[in-house]
Amino acid sequence: MPRIIDHDAERRRIAKATWEVLQQQGQDALTVRNIARQAGCTTGTLSHYFRNRGELVAFSYELVTTEMIEIINRKIPKINRGLARFRALLELLIPKKPKNDQYEIAVTISSWVFALSDPEIAIQHRKNYARLRAIAAGFIREAIEIKEMSPDTVPEDIGDMMISFADGLCVAMMIEKNLFPYKRCTLLIDQFMHGLLKSPVDKK
Repeated sequence: MPRIIDHDAERRRIAKATWEVLQQQGQDALTVRNIARQAGCTTGTLSHYFRNRGELVAFSYELVTTEMIEIINRKIPKINRGLARFRALLELLIPKKPKNDQYEIAVTISSWVFALSDPEIAIQHRKNYARLRAIAAGFIREAIEIKEMSPDTVPEDIGDMMISFADGLCVAMMIEKNLFPYKRCTLLIDQFMHGLLKSPVDKK
């Protein structure tokens, strides 16, 4: 009997090989040939699952986001509603061990660069960030409902602030590990959370 192939699993396996190439060799090495070599398949096999490198990078980025959201959905419901969940989300977006989680940061940063010139990746980038912003805004709405935050607070603005803050910390942890150890980053998160409790900006 012919071997039955799980095509979804094969796409995920190739995507994770893409992560490994990015982490180990950098963005310049992200060629179809190098990805195929890392995945242990031919370039022909790779092209069977992805039309081009852009589609592969977009899928790899989506997979990183999907796995992150699966972790969020598994862990966050156990935490009290409102700001406690918001803070837990922020901490989940900051890797405790950057060396081990560097592929997530590498894929994300690469997606920024590719999105500037590849419309397909730009669309995926916007979709992925919209998913995370929506989760963050939802927790802020909870905080407003239980009177942890002012009713004048704009949840979408806070979600945008949080994602931008998390992105900055991740890049800093990756590039300046000694200056931004995880312990210091948690202190910066404390300051960020403290700032949320101040009165919202008057938008006159």
